[in-house]
Amino acid sequence: MIRRYRCTRCGRDIAVKASRNGNDRGWIHSEYATLCALQPAFAQHAEYGVLDPLAYFTMDDREVMVTQWFAGRDFGAYLQTLDDDDLVAAAAGAGGWLHTLHASHGAVASGTPNTADKLEYLTETYGTALLGDPRTRNPMDLLRVHALEIEHLRLCEVPIHGDFKPENLLCDGRRYVGLDIQLRSHAIAAYDLAPFLNHVWLAGHGARRVRLEHRYAHIEAAFLNGYGVSTDEERYVVRWALLYYVLCQLGSYRQRGWVASCYGDWKLGPLLRLRALGLRRSGAMA
Repeated sequence: MIRRYRCTRCGRDIAVKASRNGNDRGWIHSEYATLCALQPAFAQHAEYGVLDPLAYFTMDDREVMVTQWFAGRDFGAYLQTLDDDDLVAAAAGAGGWLHTLHASHGAVASGTPNTADKLEYLTETYGTALLGDPRTRNPMDLLRVHALEIEHLRLCEVPIHGDFKPENLLCDGRRYVGLDIQLRSHAIAAYDLAPFLNHVWLAGHGARRVRLEHRYAHIEAAFLNGYGVSTDEERYVVRWALLYYVLCQLGSYRQRGWVASCYGDWKLGPLLRLRALGLRRSGAMA
């Protein structure tokens, strides 16, 4: 729960975020500590930032965090206000923000894409919903085939945002400010890059949605370039992660009943086909 207030002492707009109940105790404090730790890394960047943490306290068994308010739009909504050239520049900026976050903890060890664990999770969690339908079984088979190609690649591990999507990146035309930063684990960057790109593809509606789809390939390329993805191996792993995450999302819809399943197929079917095609092409070029 997040509310906007005006501080009566200093006159600044502030954001107050409170936990829903005592059961999720610890999450707000963890986020507050993360914001405090990130201040030095982002202080040197005029373009990229995180919310300025002002206070943390508990009240009536709830955690409360106070930060400075940032008056930007979420990135998905912001994209829909831009012309074609500015779309590409904005996407590059979003990639640059994520790279700054990942670089905030200094040097990290190298790791693998950990495809075996990902495939095990996908099968155990959503296998019943996905394996009975060739429209989703075939992409799952494709993931397994290409997992063999990338499972031994050594790539840099980074602190993972944990919920990086357009709604958690604000932009006011000058600065990018990230929200809900978790940094609870380390993994290769593809596992932050891919969810963001899938959500960007799904953003919008109507004529603006069609325009984003038309320019999506340029948006994706600019985002990855802005982050610093430069090798075919890195792009290959991102393509694998893109398909993995859309299958997870579609599996979640199908577990909620027939109506949700139909909606998920309508919403995610085109993206599923796009991601499967992208992975096939990456494999052919590898």
